[in-house]
Amino acid sequence: MGRQFDKQTMFDDELTMASGFTVGTKVGTTVVNLGASNLNQYNPPKVRVAIRDADSAADGALIQINIQHSADGSTGWTDLVTGEVSTANAASFKDYVLPIPPVHQPYLRARYVTSVEAFTAGKMSCGIV
Repeated sequence: MGRQFDKQTMFDDELTMASGFTVGTKVGTTVVNLGASNLNQYNPPKVRVAIRDADSAADGALIQINIQHSADGSTGWTDLVTGEVSTANAASFKDYVLPIPPVHQPYLRARYVTSVEAFTAGKMSCGIV
């Protein structure tokens, strides 16, 4: 499964998908200050998304994960890296890793986009590992 989550670098921990996801966009609950870019250029951090017990009316629904960055942590958010996670076969557990480019603004947050009407079950954690 790779590296474990660190509570200090979590965007969301055990986000309840049944109440947290509707059609459209949801911004993560936490902004993480990763500091200046290029600190770890040869072993850059990664974003890990863990989904468990997911269920929706549309099995195999896609959740787009946008990791955004900002210079001040409150304005000017732009997409840094984007990936998609499928909930297909996530009845027990699904793990996804998205690399963060070595050049970025200090503040990061997660933004989730889905076209599914609603999830009926599941939990998702997302953070830097």
